[in-house]
Amino acid sequence: MARRAEWILAILGGVLMLVGGTLIRKNRLPVRSLVLNDGCHTPASVMDRPITWIPEGASLRYYAIVIHGLSGNRRVMYSIGQRLAEIGMRVYLLDSPGEGDSTGHFSFGDAERCAAEAVGSLARSGQIELNRTVFVGHSLGGAIAVRLADFFPEAAGTVAISPAPLVLPRHIPPNLLIISAQFDPPQLVNAAHELFNAAGGARGSPEDFRQQRAVEFLRIPLAMHSSVLVDSRSTSAAADWAARSLGIPQRGTMAKFEGLRLLGCVIALAGLLLVFPGGVSLTCWLCRVAPSAGSDGAVSPQGRAGAPSSMGPTGILLRGGVAAVVAAGIMMLGVPLHALRLYAADYLASFVVFAGLLLLALLPRAMRADAGIQSRPVLAAIVFGIGAAMAVGAALNWQVFDLWPNAPRWWRFVPLALACWPYFAAEELALGPLRVSRNFRRWGIFLGLRLELFFALALGYYGFGSGEFLPLLIAPALLILSVAQRLGGDALRRRTGSAAAAATFDAILAAWFLATVFPLR
Repeated sequence: MARRAEWILAILGGVLMLVGGTLIRKNRLPVRSLVLNDGCHTPASVMDRPITWIPEGASLRYYAIVIHGLSGNRRVMYSIGQRLAEIGMRVYLLDSPGEGDSTGHFSFGDAERCAAEAVGSLARSGQIELNRTVFVGHSLGGAIAVRLADFFPEAAGTVAISPAPLVLPRHIPPNLLIISAQFDPPQLVNAAHELFNAAGGARGSPEDFRQQRAVEFLRIPLAMHSSVLVDSRSTSAAADWAARSLGIPQRGTMAKFEGLRLLGCVIALAGLLLVFPGGVSLTCWLCRVAPSAGSDGAVSPQGRAGAPSSMGPTGILLRGGVAAVVAAGIMMLGVPLHALRLYAADYLASFVVFAGLLLLALLPRAMRADAGIQSRPVLAAIVFGIGAAMAVGAALNWQVFDLWPNAPRWWRFVPLALACWPYFAAEELALGPLRVSRNFRRWGIFLGLRLELFFALALGYYGFGSGEFLPLLIAPALLILSVAQRLGGDALRRRTGSAAAAATFDAILAAWFLATVFPLR
């Protein structure tokens, strides 16, 4: 019966992927990739509106340079890029050094320098006309877009979305729109207000646009720092501001088509998730892992299913909190994995190492109850974990986010997985075996342990002065990763009875995320 349900889910998942892919193909603008001939060899994507969609009186003589934020890439800016292209602009979406497809090394100074070099290279080669160009950026990219005013004061306009704190340029950017999300971190909200005040407050008459001194501050209700990138209110405002800055005749836009593209992405990912239960069973069969009876408390043929922890949730969470806080304190002495040279990820991985080793030391009984490591379940976890990461990475890489490692990131993957494994092993031992009657208890303990990690990272930043703000900024992505780990880990543990297999899967997903999302130093 269970096998039949997995087949049904897989077929349904395949149908959803087909439907989602069709929606994406029919409702996206053409995108071509290139590497700019600048000093940074900047990877870029170019969006053009098909000739049949250009408004009457317009031409492809208008341009936009789009810059993503920290720990982002040019694909996260596709929604804004598409809306700008809809009004007749040629849109260049850039990867910052050390991010996306770039093999360079990230620093705040290099990010600004490479953006300026990319724009200069496009202007010198005649691919853009600066007086017909608008700069658009998000977060760190928003701060860079503002600071480009000192390099290219002749630009037509600037859109800064949730701009990061910045040293103000000598010249206020021409025709400046500042967009702020309601749930932006306080530092970013303050930065947006400071920029608005420095620009002299709101001005929006046609004459202000002609004299390139228009300024507007737009607050997007119920939006978060990342969601503002796909929010139709912010993307429409950016396109409207660019059109007014450039004097582009406006007609209708393709907002509904962009919505359908995003809907297609969601449907395709949902279909991919429905295929995974069958994928787990198939992987276990290929690796010759015998079915486990661990879910009902019996001993698996592969080893002990694990006795329930004699420690209650309070005791587990108390130990998890102590381990997390002590690990955050230890990190003030240095970052052991600094050699990985991944901005913020080397800190995060080192923190997880210490938290995991400390938690293992605080759970000796759980280790004695379920400390076996069998080769076949772990092999199945490795195969399924890498396969799942590659499948999701390839799907997102198409239209949403770059989750595919380039060459410099691949060699970091294995050491990151090894570094993460002790914590996830400790977590699996603390949770104990799967039982229907204890499912809510396991999820409660799991979420409690992950929240303790987050609060310890916040303590490190706000209390110990670690300076590592990026893990806090991408907290929603870390939450999604955590849920994916739990679902995949439980699926493996249900079929193998192996805590080590579940921990291996968790470590692979964490390592893939760290290796692909965080900037190369």
